[in-house]
Amino acid sequence: MPFSPTWAVAARTATYWLRDPRYSGSLAIVPLLPVIMYFSSQSTGNYFLLLATGPFVAWILGFSISNDIAYDNTAFALHVASGVDGHADRWGRAIPMLTVGPLVSAATVIASVWVADSWHLALPLLGLAFGLLLVSTGVSSAASARLVYPVAKPGESPLKSPQGAAMATMVSQGIGFVITTGLSVPVLAVGIAAVILGGVPWGVATLAVGVLYGALILVLAVRFGARVFDRRLPELLQQVQSFP
Repeated sequence: MPFSPTWAVAARTATYWLRDPRYSGSLAIVPLLPVIMYFSSQSTGNYFLLLATGPFVAWILGFSISNDIAYDNTAFALHVASGVDGHADRWGRAIPMLTVGPLVSAATVIASVWVADSWHLALPLLGLAFGLLLVSTGVSSAASARLVYPVAKPGESPLKSPQGAAMATMVSQGIGFVITTGLSVPVLAVGIAAVILGGVPWGVATLAVGVLYGALILVLAVRFGARVFDRRLPELLQQVQSFP
């Protein structure tokens, strides 16, 4: 990777995704979700759940970095000691997700429309998936600089829930879900219109709105998160070190 603070954070974060079971454990449902949705659709005879899998997987992927700082544990002191600024930290943590997330989301969408034989919905679903991925990644980049809650420490079981983490997790994730849903309304509105009205122009419009609007929200959210990160850096370190 290029030699810069941003890419150094990105390289370390990518290493976490490959080697830390707490990260892989949090995404264990992603490959199982299409299978679950497929059998649910088979039992009901309606492929709606299966077709919604791609956008839903994109949302899960983007939101998976909403508590990234807590997973650093004592290693977060390295960011403080080395003077990593908020811009480098926020983008560095988002880059691995923005590299892999679109590929996983697109593969899920293509697989779902292939199984459901609904290729006319490919463009709208891709637009929804990319838009939700970008918006949720942006919200996560902002939220993780403000809402940090306890997680399992390095080396512990990914299934372990630290004392006092349940309520903080529910509140933080609930707030993130509401904000992500609210910011995703433009993408959802165009996507629903494309599904109802049909036609290639609506599909292209959904894809364009999803990518462009999602990218705008991502940039603005990362900037906001960077400012919060710089302002709260000592408090973030103290908070992470105080986790049981």
